[in-house]
Amino acid sequence: MPTDSEHRRLSLAGRWHLIAAEWPEDQIPQHRVDLVFHDEPAGLRGAILSRADDSEIPLQTVIFSGVELRLKMSPDRPSGDTPFLVMAAVADRFEGGWEMPGAEHIRLKLVRARMNAWR
Repeated sequence: MPTDSEHRRLSLAGRWHLIAAEWPEDQIPQHRVDLVFHDEPAGLRGAILSRADDSEIPLQTVIFSGVELRLKMSPDRPSGDTPFLVMAAVADRFEGGWEMPGAEHIRLKLVRARMNAWR
């Protein structure tokens, strides 16, 4: 049976910051995207969080294999036009980028939000 800390690592549930890969994790920038994931009986659900009012804008697609996270962030665009953000689990974070020609140079990471760095 997994311990609480192991379950937390295995679960995406909670708040996360999407930031540039080179940004230090102890200095979360104002220019970022905040995400939240919910473990639900029907599966994993994710949303972009508004920092103005904490409202959730649902992600179009969230797929987590346990090793790789794939998501589409633009629910208002036709499915064919929206690239996947593909990230690999690396310790307690995810690293990757957009699955889109011309965007290979944009490297991102997804780090768990700390409550004191939230706003």
